[in-house]
Amino acid sequence: MRKIMLLFVFATWSLTGSAQESHYNKTVEQLKENNFYFFSQLLQNAEVSKQVLKSKKNQAWTASQKIALENQANLTRIIAADQLIAPYLFSEEVIATIIGEFQSISQQKSVKDFIQTMRNSGKYANLDTLNDATFLAAVVRFNLEAINYTLRVYGEGMDPFYPKIDAVSYEVTSNYYQRTLLYWSKHLLDHGKEDPLFFERSLNYAMYLLYFNHRDEGVRYEPLDEQYNAKAMAYAKEVDFEAYPYNALLVLGDGPANYRDPLSALGKLNLEIAVTQYRQKQAPFILVSGGHVHPNRTATCEAIVMKEELMKVYQIPEEAIIVEPYARHTTTNLRNATRLMLRYGFNITQKSMIVSHYNHIRMIYDPKFKQRFVKELGYLPGEFIEIENGTLLEYYPVEVMTQLNPLEPLDP
Repeated sequence: MRKIMLLFVFATWSLTGSAQESHYNKTVEQLKENNFYFFSQLLQNAEVSKQVLKSKKNQAWTASQKIALENQANLTRIIAADQLIAPYLFSEEVIATIIGEFQSISQQKSVKDFIQTMRNSGKYANLDTLNDATFLAAVVRFNLEAINYTLRVYGEGMDPFYPKIDAVSYEVTSNYYQRTLLYWSKHLLDHGKEDPLFFERSLNYAMYLLYFNHRDEGVRYEPLDEQYNAKAMAYAKEVDFEAYPYNALLVLGDGPANYRDPLSALGKLNLEIAVTQYRQKQAPFILVSGGHVHPNRTATCEAIVMKEELMKVYQIPEEAIIVEPYARHTTTNLRNATRLMLRYGFNITQKSMIVSHYNHIRMIYDPKFKQRFVKELGYLPGEFIEIENGTLLEYYPVEVMTQLNPLEPLDP
């Protein structure tokens, strides 16, 4: 029996490949995939990773970073958060050097194939018109700057774009948090790869910052397709969309003002409006959108609660409800809903209907909303046509919404 057990342990160790992989953190790996698709896929591409690892300049950066982190790990006193974060940050000079190193290998077949894979993914759709070298440079810069942003917000305590709902969870000047930053840094250094790619230590630390700040909202419902939308996905394959004026009713959230009520009064009104449209056979699906937003760090996910309300109170069949549980703003309500419709095979040239209360609809229809969309996400959201004064909008979305935005790491 002892021999069998030892063989089992050895086989398990062989499958994992290393002690590093035995410390697999599912949440952290999902955060990497969702926020930093380029780096996540690079780590899985052995040929391109080998080319990147060969770079003497990248090796020099990685070695100097390790020395700085080892020096910190040996400190017997607590230092400020910005000092602890500093070794993980990429300076403009380093970013420029790294981009140059990528461009020097951009004509190799494995790298060109990898660039095409990134294009095909749609994750960087807003950059797709660029030639290969410029595309690669833009994607690398975008990802490195986003790592810096995550480190500064959830390590140093810099204000995010929406500080009231997206900020760091602790007081960064407290002794407790400074010790937390230091001890996690030491732990990850001690259990990291011997020869990591130039970005791995910084990326790992940034994702663990999200993890121990309890800011993992962006992956809490994965696999979404299997756990919450499986019936709707199956139903979408059978639906005759041409029999309906709209392909979906996009119900926007209206977060409650307290931790007691899972839905606000106006949030319930949004559902009532959507149900009326659904029963008039305006669309085969009700798509509810809203994450853990209001009040700050609420345990309630608005989209999940809206689905429950639709089924329990209105007897809407589960296969007719699509859940989008991540959006934190009106901009990402529309973006994330479009992503799901594309993923589930909808023809997005067929219009959708946006459902919300009067003030919300008027805000979306105002030209300033498109300006905000461009400012926050980098592209226009599509076209809106008013159906009824202040209650419903026709919506024609755009495919570029598959573009990732790791500068909003709670909902990229």
